[in-house]
Amino acid sequence: MAARARDLGAKELHAQVFGPAETYVDWAGKLYDIGKAAGIETVVKIPLVEEAIRTTPAIKALGGRILMTACYDAKQMIVAKALCADFIAPYFGRMMEADLDGEGSLAAMLAMNKHETLRNSGGVAAQRGADGHPCPPRARPFHDCPSGGTRCPQVIAQCPSIRRF
Repeated sequence: MAARARDLGAKELHAQVFGPAETYVDWAGKLYDIGKAAGIETVVKIPLVEEAIRTTPAIKALGGRILMTACYDAKQMIVAKALCADFIAPYFGRMMEADLDGEGSLAAMLAMNKHETLRNSGGVAAQRGADGHPCPPRARPFHDCPSGGTRCPQVIAQCPSIRRF
C-alpha cells in the first residue's frame, strides 16, 4: 500500500496502530519501516485513549511523526501537545452526532494552538456546514486550501497546504 500511495503521488501515508496496546510500539516500527522501504514518509495514527496514550512516548522515540486521532474534546488537544504530536484529528461529525459542542471544541483547539506547530489531519472535513460548504464555519480556519477557501479537503493529499492552527 505504501508503494502504491507513493506511485500515485502521495508524500505521506497515514496508518493507524491497532490491536492490543502492548503491540503498538512494534506495529508503529513496522509501519515506519514499510514507509521507508517504499520511499514515503509514514505518519502513525494513535487513538486518544489512555492505553494508547501510554505507548505514545515510545512510538515517538522511534523518530517518525505521529497523529493523535479520535479527538472529541479540546482537553485532548492538551494531551496531544504534551505528547509532541505532529497532527491531531478532531472528530467533528461524531462530536455533533453525540450532541457534543463540536464547534466550541474546535474553536478552543484553535485558540490553544495559535502560532504552534500541531496541524489538523483533515479530519474536521467530515461534515457539511449549513451553507453547503464541506466544513462547518468553525472548522474552516483549520485549512488553507489552494481552492481559495471554497471547499475543504477530505484528506491531506488533496490539500497539502494545511496551515498551522
